[in-house]
Amino acid sequence: MGDRTIPYLKLDSTWMTRVTTAMKRQAPQTQDQSQQKRLIGALENLRKQHLWGDLSDERYKLERRSLERQLKLVAIPTQPTELPNLDRSAKLLEDLPVLWSHPGVTHEQREELVREVFQEVRLREGRLVAVRPKPRYAPLFAYALWRQHVAGGARSS
Repeated sequence: MGDRTIPYLKLDSTWMTRVTTAMKRQAPQTQDQSQQKRLIGALENLRKQHLWGDLSDERYKLERRSLERQLKLVAIPTQPTELPNLDRSAKLLEDLPVLWSHPGVTHEQREELVREVFQEVRLREGRLVAVRPKPRYAPLFAYALWRQHVAGGARSS
């Protein structure tokens, strides 16, 4: 693990800008609020028409359900997109080679480090064949791989 993965985890000075730009492109786009406001207004008008007796209960319920379905489709997500702590992640990646090879680090501590960073590690016949980083570290790994490919050419192992 240490020899095959860690040496390639290098970040240059532009890593954070590129990662945040890529993550923003993948974030849900904010929707036009005019559509949402129009539907809320239509629901309010429908309620008033029902209260005034212009609409039957059945017709009111039918139209209200239709408008509420439309409103759910255009509603802006209430959960904000949470960016990972990129500085902490980058610092961990920068320190990883030193942490891994430090003589005072035990095998158990290395395993804990692997559990912190990776969601999956595949071995075949005792050799590392694939890793999948946890989602909060994935953008940094993606950037490190992209940077390695652009700056130094693709490496095969």
